[in-house]
Amino acid sequence: MSKDAFNFDSKSMSRRAFAGGLVAAAAAGLTACAQPASGTAASASADASASADASASAAASSAAPAGNGTMTPGSYTATKSGFMGENTVYVTVDESSIVDVSVGKSTDVPEYITRLALSDLPTNIVEAQSVAVDVISGATFTSRSILSAVKDCVEQAGGAGLFDAAPEKPAKTAGETVEADVLVIGGGMSGCMSALSAKQANFDGVDSGLNVVLIEKQAFIGGSTPLAYGGFFTATPLSKQPTQEYINSEIERFQGLNFGKVNEPLVTHLLNVAGETVLKMQDVGVALMTAGMDEGEQPTEILKGFNSDPSTAYPFDRTNWKTMWGDGYHIFESFNVWFKSLGVDVRLNTKATELIMDGDKVVGAKVEGPDSTYEIHAKKVILSSGGFAQNKEMIEEFTPHDKNSLVWSNGGAYGDGIRMGIAAGGHTVGERLWGHVCTTNIHGFHNAPDDTIAANGFLVNKNGETFVENGNDNSMAYALIAEQPDECAFTIVDSASGFAEVLDAGLESGDYSAYVFKADTIDELAELCEIDAAKLQNTIDEYNNHLATRGEFDPMAYDLIESPEFIGATPIEEGPFYAVKFVQVHLGSCVGLVVDGDCKVLDEKSGQPIENLFATGECCIGGNVFDLHVGGWGIGGACYSGRIAGETAKAELLA
Repeated sequence: MSKDAFNFDSKSMSRRAFAGGLVAAAAAGLTACAQPASGTAASASADASASADASASAAASSAAPAGNGTMTPGSYTATKSGFMGENTVYVTVDESSIVDVSVGKSTDVPEYITRLALSDLPTNIVEAQSVAVDVISGATFTSRSILSAVKDCVEQAGGAGLFDAAPEKPAKTAGETVEADVLVIGGGMSGCMSALSAKQANFDGVDSGLNVVLIEKQAFIGGSTPLAYGGFFTATPLSKQPTQEYINSEIERFQGLNFGKVNEPLVTHLLNVAGETVLKMQDVGVALMTAGMDEGEQPTEILKGFNSDPSTAYPFDRTNWKTMWGDGYHIFESFNVWFKSLGVDVRLNTKATELIMDGDKVVGAKVEGPDSTYEIHAKKVILSSGGFAQNKEMIEEFTPHDKNSLVWSNGGAYGDGIRMGIAAGGHTVGERLWGHVCTTNIHGFHNAPDDTIAANGFLVNKNGETFVENGNDNSMAYALIAEQPDECAFTIVDSASGFAEVLDAGLESGDYSAYVFKADTIDELAELCEIDAAKLQNTIDEYNNHLATRGEFDPMAYDLIESPEFIGATPIEEGPFYAVKFVQVHLGSCVGLVVDGDCKVLDEKSGQPIENLFATGECCIGGNVFDLHVGGWGIGGACYSGRIAGETAKAELLA
């Protein structure tokens, strides 16, 4: 193996770079409603986490079952694991009913997603007298946590099974047809930008006069973005249009990440609107942190793109001037205000089931709302419903090499829009999911074991060999790990790396025992991990030699999470030694509908646009732009493609 195999890129060495993009977790993202695709390796892990028993003792003394279907009246409490934290629930019962349910302490995040489950689900349980009520759409794990805790409390009171029956649901009625100029299907970043751009011109506040309807099948708008750091890739410099030379260089870069095929008109259009869009969003008060901000007004951290020179804008919390995982939700607080003031018709818990066709034209969609099914007739339809990270069948059909990957994604990512686009005559491009390498503890994503790979970029397979130039290149590592023995890989750190204390604590508590290994020697560590010991030692020797000969190492002058001390790459020399096992964890899909430069869906047979139909975000970025995810282009690409589709639809309607 050549020394160039350890060619470290300082721009990829921070923990933030490891987290990068959606993560958009991004993004992971990774989610409070992240449901592993049924039947995948993720199912057992996620189900175990969702039902992990952290029950507290009853607030009232735990009495024996009262018998005859009655309970011991009193107040009881239980604590259960949610998505990224715990929820403590208090339940009051009388002899035969649940009198009150409340959530006390909750550490579950992100709050933008968990809050509806915390506020609404207790009331639903009491009203229905059932622990089998529907979860809050989009907050599945938090909902399951609360339901599990209430069930625990009921059992403490001696009422096991009394409230397990699901309440009867009234049949949905046939609703009246809705007329719209523009129908946007999906309320994530690309859908919200599509709706806003159809309603006004680039945040100018001038109403286009069009009737815009946005439907979202979850209980809130946001999609994957609230789960991510939410980086927005922008052209550089931010205040100027990119040069053709720069655009050509980016197209060449994407060709290397997309097996040679790139939708050049689309990439060009995205780059041309990127910088202006971010500046306009800042102008109207969206908290986006970028390079060169004025001191005193906003932070002055220098933020660089994950994989290239362009700057990247990040959502952040104005109350503490930090940019953190989950800060993407701030943008949707703004969207909610804009939509209300502009009169955009936002319909939550509403799902499109199929497009309505008039010959070869798309003229609307059939939808299911909370209480009724109906049709929305529209002159323009924009598919913005995301990818298919949660859909096992689509993964097996489009990306079978990723079928064993764990999933950490928006719970609504079932590929609805892509399926509808195909049914309308469109076709897809792309052949990958995208994600990170992560431990099997997907609910501890970005924990200390995950950070070990960010510290040294060292990643080996069970043959003891590296298979990716830099383990910090998560997209490439994700793509290649499925080809390794047992579809896993390991990073190795020693006792001087700075991780020993936290890894020891996790091993002692049992939290890390499934994926962290410790031994006094490399040979012993290799045996524990079933790695070829001789080859592993040779790889470590080459790695150490690289560190010794490369000169002084300055990985970064800043860290983008919460400014903890950055450990940096260190030699693997001093025992005891630690190995952390990594597997594939996918966050999204890189398979999109084929579109033109204006995000119009192209007919598979004719190659011409399907009349009135657009696709944005994950419905089009994957495959058209990249097969290996590029940091900042998940959220950024969604934002800019939404603007392009909305403005194009508006221009055609007003022409």
